[in-house]
Amino acid sequence: MKRDAEGGAHKERAVRPLQSSYRTTTLILLGYAVSCAFIFRTVLNNTCLLYGTDTVTHDYLTALYGWEAIRLWGTLPLWHPHLFGGIPFIGSFAFCPFYPTQLLYLFIPLPLAFNLQYCVNAFLAACFMYFFCRTMGLARLFAFFAGLMFLLSGHFITLTYPGHLQKFQAIVWMPAVFGFLKQGMERRRFGNFVLAGFALGMQLLAGHVQIAFYTVLVGLVFCIWLATGERTGHTKVKNLGFAVTGLVLMAVVAGAWSGVQMLPGYEMASRSNRATGVSYLDATQSSYPPWEMIETLLPRFTGDSLAGTSRPYWGAWGERLVSDYAGMGVWVLAVCALVMSRRRERFLFAGLFCVGALLAMGSHSPLYWMAYHWFPGIDRFRSPAAIMIVMTISLTYLSGVGLEEILGKSWSHKRRTWFLRIGLGLAFATLLTLGLIWLIIEPRFEQGLKAASPATMQLFYQRGLDVLWSAKHSLAFACAVFALLFLYQYLSGKGATARPKSLARVMVLGGFVLACSLDLYLNDRNFIRPMKVEPFYRYLYHTWSDDYLEEQDPPVRMLDLENLLKNRMIVRHISTLHGYHPIAYQKYFNLVGALGFTKPAFNQLFFLRFLIAPEGNAVDNHYRPVFTREHQTLYMYSLSGALPQPEHAASAGDLSYAYFPQEIRYLETEEEILAKMKQDSFSPYKTSYALGRPRVVSNKSVSDGTYRSRVILYEDNRVEIETHCPAPSWCITADYAAPGWQAWLNGSGRLPIVTANYFFRMVHLPAGTHRVVFVYQPFSFRLGLYLTGLVLAGGIALAIGARRRSRAYPLYSPKNQNFQD
Repeated sequence: MKRDAEGGAHKERAVRPLQSSYRTTTLILLGYAVSCAFIFRTVLNNTCLLYGTDTVTHDYLTALYGWEAIRLWGTLPLWHPHLFGGIPFIGSFAFCPFYPTQLLYLFIPLPLAFNLQYCVNAFLAACFMYFFCRTMGLARLFAFFAGLMFLLSGHFITLTYPGHLQKFQAIVWMPAVFGFLKQGMERRRFGNFVLAGFALGMQLLAGHVQIAFYTVLVGLVFCIWLATGERTGHTKVKNLGFAVTGLVLMAVVAGAWSGVQMLPGYEMASRSNRATGVSYLDATQSSYPPWEMIETLLPRFTGDSLAGTSRPYWGAWGERLVSDYAGMGVWVLAVCALVMSRRRERFLFAGLFCVGALLAMGSHSPLYWMAYHWFPGIDRFRSPAAIMIVMTISLTYLSGVGLEEILGKSWSHKRRTWFLRIGLGLAFATLLTLGLIWLIIEPRFEQGLKAASPATMQLFYQRGLDVLWSAKHSLAFACAVFALLFLYQYLSGKGATARPKSLARVMVLGGFVLACSLDLYLNDRNFIRPMKVEPFYRYLYHTWSDDYLEEQDPPVRMLDLENLLKNRMIVRHISTLHGYHPIAYQKYFNLVGALGFTKPAFNQLFFLRFLIAPEGNAVDNHYRPVFTREHQTLYMYSLSGALPQPEHAASAGDLSYAYFPQEIRYLETEEEILAKMKQDSFSPYKTSYALGRPRVVSNKSVSDGTYRSRVILYEDNRVEIETHCPAPSWCITADYAAPGWQAWLNGSGRLPIVTANYFFRMVHLPAGTHRVVFVYQPFSFRLGLYLTGLVLAGGIALAIGARRRSRAYPLYSPKNQNFQD
């Protein structure tokens, strides 16, 4: 009984630290949640949409289109027929419905669900950065600070304004991957590499391959560093072998877990405008100007390109829609970490920061030129500046290390004295510099701006004022940081355990965290802009031309000559042969380049029936005006000149979605076919081309009007047409013959699909009246869905097994009366 009583008493005493740990973790998570709610407070409702340049032109429209199809009709749109004549919806990464937070669209209204994507992922980013810092050995307080600084970092949170949601989601998981890799190497457990694979797969499910690529590269460097530097009782060769095996396992798990997204994406990529990589000129378009790296220290010192900005961007980047400001507190602590810490990894992260900066410079850096030409994969991406997230993670981690050095260790009296002297001197120097700018330099620049007559001098003074504004911001917070750190160390001197001093230290520490957060927030808040949903929806759903076109028999295809990047029409199921999306089929671009938009042959190939142009603009003479409204004219294609009245304009006139050419000419190469199609005399209704042994298949009776076709059903993944042909003949439709399309005759017999006219679907039909059904069922998606489901089932089974083992072997054991942390 005595032993039981003692054991029970010991067990009760041992539970308290564990409960304290849970309580602390809960408070940390609550702090992150409150921070995210505060940052996004203006858009956490259903009446506003978080504005982003890509959001309003592309991302929200595709999300709206895809999730309405799922919610209203219960179908997953694998094919998008309304962009560029049709593209794979999932394979082109235009729609990524398998990323977990996307499930919010199923349960809450779409505008709020879209806004919550940013809020929830920002919360996860802070949590995963906290987790990574904990795996690196930082105490909870310092890991919490690093996570908060990562959440508020300019390069991350300001991605909201350009609307880079997929990049935002992918970045979230980068510190999680590094944390699991650290645990795997430290504990020599492959299970942690499996978890790293899940996190890497999340980046791929988010649809941003470039961030995942950088994650793998940095993870490889990180594992090599761990394998060659840690003293684990194993040789470096064994450690390297274990690291390579673990990384391969991570890659396999990530590929299988993201298979439902990546296999269709890989199939699309092999035929897209990214298939052979991008040219060096295109790859370096978003190169970071070296002198603008000062942006990490001086917020928006060259202005910005935000709507309604009072300080327009004047740098060399073309436009600036994000801020890369890291915060003065982060910089001060990172420098302290490099100077004062004895942690070996500080050199690794300092090196990653420097290499990331050199690669982000793109065309301005010889390192990027070497990486582009010599390192596989770099030539597939367009934005060198995307690697700046590695710089951000490195800097924020080092800030946690620096805070640990200043606050988390016992200092000798001599060391504290020197720190106080240096801190007081830096605080005084920054305050003096701030005063000089505020009282002397800035007033003179303002006077110079008023008195300057040449435009060049006005520009000089205006830009000087921009730089001074940024310098004032940074110096003010640098002064606050130095002063608070100085005060904390002063209070940590003799008698620091006394209750008044302890309370004062807590207050100073809270003020320090608040100052660092406020520093970043005052910069970041400019990039979080709410936009009213109601006028935006009026723009999407209440446009006069769309109202008219929606009444026509599908498919309805049109061109808006005033803006060829406009995607608005897709939410009304109106197909556009232009639009905005960075990935599309290369063959489509080749065909547009060869024929142009308004040649009769192009209109016939793509069934392009309508044009919209500003009133008075000259258009091709094959288009006849239907009516004019709101200073725009709607035109309809007609070779004959006969144009039905608007209320009877459902007929296609001189165009046909599915047609029977009078002859098929077979040529040996696609280049020959494209050359023939470039000729002005080319007409697909008369002569169409296909690959094969050179020959001609003729069917002159097509011209007598007895061959007919009409569209019965035109949906995302399915097209049905009814045809009548007195004799066996080839039928061509105005859609791309992409892999994954299958054709069926009268619901039973399978029809082989042949590519005709370089791009389009062609089937051979027997004589008679038939119903031809085209269904999009890509094998890549089915295989990917199977792999993702398999990994999900395996993960659930492993989680259940781990839960059962934790119950069978509880943390407390009479043999070892200690709780594992």
